[in-house]
Amino acid sequence: MPDGEVFIVGSITAIIGALVGALVGYILALRTVRRQRQHEVKQEAYGTLLPLVEETIGLMGWIQGFQSLSLDDDKKFVANLIQLVRPTYLLGDRDAFLILDQLEDGHDLKNKKGRQEFLEEFRTYTITFLLMQSYSNIREVRLQLGSLRFSPAKPEVTEALNKVLGLLAGDELSVGMRGMLRHTDFAAALPEVDWTARAKAYNDALTVLARAISEELSLSL
Repeated sequence: MPDGEVFIVGSITAIIGALVGALVGYILALRTVRRQRQHEVKQEAYGTLLPLVEETIGLMGWIQGFQSLSLDDDKKFVANLIQLVRPTYLLGDRDAFLILDQLEDGHDLKNKKGRQEFLEEFRTYTITFLLMQSYSNIREVRLQLGSLRFSPAKPEVTEALNKVLGLLAGDELSVGMRGMLRHTDFAAALPEVDWTARAKAYNDALTVLARAISEELSLSL
């Protein structure tokens, strides 16, 4: 082969090699960018989802505590009121203070019966508010999980999350039943809540969920 043809063939081969190399590099870079973007989407979703789950567990703890709170001791009127107001204040519920004003106008706080009725009605308001906040949180958790439709969560994350949501759903049902039966003869038939065991169940489930999320995010890098 003449030297000129050898040079031309060599040049074309070099150009083709460079083009192939550039194409392969582009494809690899594109995959890296896509993988990074999927990681960012998951990190954002999990970063929103996990705190919402933790907050909802706290809300359920408040609700169950308020349902079992005894309002009979009139000496604890102020302490009980502060306890009931605290979560609404921390969660920024401005309506709570309007409700308090309305309840104060509707009850005679100078006698024990009026004060107890005042607390009972505000307890009902507080529990309802916390339940609605809980439902809103869980809906947002579902939406965040749905945002991963193009990059689904690993089975371990989904399983761990369903475990936590299952515990919350059970407590929501329990709260509803206690609320409906609190002033009936059936109230005594409801089983007592083992707070220690319940707290441990939530703690264990959250630990598994956090570990599963951490492992998935580390693998998606």
